[in-house]
Amino acid sequence: MKKSTSLEFIVLFLIITYNTLLFFQSPEQIIILTKDDNIVENTSAISYFLSAIILFYLFFKSKSDKKKYFLGTNKNYFFLLLGVFFIICLGEEISWGQRIFNIGTPQIILDNNRQGEMNLHNLNFWEALDKHDKSKHGLIRFYSSVAIYSYFWFLYCVMTPILNKYSLKIQNIIAKLYLPVIPVFLGSLFLINFITFEIIERINIIDLRSSGEIKETNFALLFLFASISLYMRYRGNLPQAHTK
Repeated sequence: MKKSTSLEFIVLFLIITYNTLLFFQSPEQIIILTKDDNIVENTSAISYFLSAIILFYLFFKSKSDKKKYFLGTNKNYFFLLLGVFFIICLGEEISWGQRIFNIGTPQIILDNNRQGEMNLHNLNFWEALDKHDKSKHGLIRFYSSVAIYSYFWFLYCVMTPILNKYSLKIQNIIAKLYLPVIPVFLGSLFLINFITFEIIERINIIDLRSSGEIKETNFALLFLFASISLYMRYRGNLPQAHTK
């Protein structure tokens, strides 16, 4: 309990400090800091990388000779799925190393990607922003890459912890599935981050694209702390911790 409370305090302190320092910059400086390969995007990429490492570690350490996990598997594949999700987020964040290795963009992607880069989330058919960095309107807001990402964090990081805590039936189902659950407090920070930046974007405090980048990095940091919380919660319950 003390470790969990300490982690929650650290998370809150770091998120508030990071955002406060950013918003004390001039609008022009914020735009620079949120450009590709600068501090904001790099923070996001590093957070996803570390999250993946933690989840892959938990996956391999969850191995048991007893077929105890969901569908009779001998490892908890939910850890693996989460790790793969973070690797995909990392790859998308850095356009799968395109800028790092100076790889040219194939013409078909160049013609259909808002940023002209080798990633999926900026493809025109489900990108939430147009080529002028303005929000699109209509049905696309419900199936855009940003919307799908939001559905995931809302269901897994917000609703699942709440239902697990307050519904005995759901708690039993989650236990049978061996679904890893993060603390409700961390889940609430995902929701607070989303609501805060929805307000910021509507009153145009800063550039829309910069606002989106900061919001996404906050999510990445929260996923990192969520992964750390899973490590702290489940490392003592892994089979190898108490079996030979």
